Amino acid sequence: YSPTLNDMPGTITYLMETYGAFDMIILSLLRDREGNIWFGSMDGVYKYNEGSTSDTKATLTRFTESEGLSNKTVHCMLEDRNGNIWFGTNVGVTKYESPTPTALPTFTHFTENEGLSGNIVRSMLEDHEGNIWFGTETGGVTKYTSAHDGQPSSFTFLTEKEGLCSNAVLSILEDKDRNLWFGTNGGGVTMYDGK
Repeated sequence: YSPTLNDMPGTITYLMETYGAFDMIILSLLRDREGNIWFGSMDGVYKYNEGSTSDTKATLTRFTESEGLSNKTVHCMLEDRNGNIWFGTNVGVTKYESPTPTALPTFTHFTENEGLSGNIVRSMLEDHEGNIWFGTETGGVTKYTSAHDGQPSSFTFLTEKEGLCSNAVLSILEDKDRNLWFGTNGGGVTMYDGK
């Protein structure tokens, strides 16, 4: 016997019925610290807010290049420890800083021109030190260290030349011993101890 959804408790809701047409190819999902659900698609990113009270209506907001993304195809997303949302796209990474009562949202772009090892970003991870790692489709991995303690931000590469099994990095994980694991397309898995 294999139970079907009809046998399970709960309700299924299709957002298309409520909000009309939006991209049907969802590449990534993220729940941020505010409770918003983000959908990364081939046609932009959508921010879904359920509404915090019975008086507040749920909203769906779409972001594309015209709102500030570097590209409308969003493969992966990450919320960093400061609450910034990062979007991995076909043209680098976009960092989204939420609006505040006194400032509008800002979008910062990082591409090969700014220091990425490749523009098509398939995976991201924030490590225990706050560095952001970007897995690219053809350029291996880029480690981004943000400016701190008077030091400027920097980019460091890890590619096949440095021992990565493949430059097509689809997934990244940090284990309990702070080793980084890179899942690749065609090369298997590489573990990096950072030493």
